Parts: sequence; structure tokens; C-alpha cells
Amino acid sequence: MPRSLKEETALLLEDYFQHRGGGAALPPSPTAAALRRAAAELERQERPFFRSCAPLARAEPREAAALLGRVAAQLEADGGLNWGRLLALVVFAGTLAAALAERGCGDGPRCLAAHLAAYLAEERGDWLEAHGGWVSGDGRPGAALSKTSAIPQICSFPIPSPSGILYVSTNKH
Repeated sequence: MPRSLKEETALLLEDYFQHRGGGAALPPSPTAAALRRAAAELERQERPFFRSCAPLARAEPREAAALLGRVAAQLEADGGLNWGRLLALVVFAGTLAAALAERGCGDGPRCLAAHLAAYLAEERGDWLEAHGGWVSGDGRPGAALSKTSAIPQICSFPIPSPSGILYVSTNKH
């Protein structure tokens, strides 16, 4: 039975966050495997940046979810959504989720997955579906996740900081 976009998104995010935190040995679907690969590639390319984001996760999951919401909104305001920016948002959320889990906040990753799934499926669902969605018509991962070619599309990634918004370029080209 086909899942709703929000359910599919939540399952993909929960799997990625568990994997990112050292759990979930096998991906539950080809799409989850593709997301893991693309996210790992981006994280490998930008390891110092994503490591520097971990301290932004405070002990409270709601604070991390609010930060994630602000970053998503700023990302939209600064040039809209593309697959690379969406992937960067997922990796950023995964970094926050792993930091929360390391601090002993067991509900943190699930809270962030639910928050990001709601944003992507409810607020950006039309965009996601118009750009191929998570799964192609034949059940394989959507084209953007099947290869890491989405990564160079990232222009900049806004991170709120005490001194304002930091823009980190993750564009290698």
C-alpha cells in the first residue's frame, strides 16, 4: 500500500537519523539507501562545517526543531529549494539529531524527523512531488537521490548565529 508523502518522508528521515547516530544497519528501502549515500557524500565534502553545527543543538529538542525551522525558512528566502539545499537541510537536521542523541535526549531525533517531515511534506510537498518525489514511478529512488549530482546545486546554507545569519557555501564548482 502506498504511503503518504509525509509518512514516506518521516520514515526516510528517521532511518537516516538512526543511521547517522550509529543504528539502523540496513536501509529499509532503495530510497533510504540513496538518501544515506547522498547525505554521506555531502557530509564528507563538508565535514568541518557540519561538525561545527553540532553545538547548535541544545538539550531541548523543541529548540533544535525551532532552529531547523528558522534555517529552512532562511534557505527558502535566500534562493528557494533545490535538491542540493534539501539534502543540506537533511544533513544539518541529522547533525542536530545526532548531537541531541549524544546528550541523552532520546526523543530528539524523532522530534526533528517529525518536524522536518511536516515541513517537507506539508509546506514543500508540491515542490517535492513536482521534482520527482522520493520515489520514481517504478519504485526506485527519485532521480535526484540516485546520484550525488544534486550536491553541486547548493549555493549557500544559512545558519542563525548570535551575530546574525552565517552563510556557508557548500558549492564545489
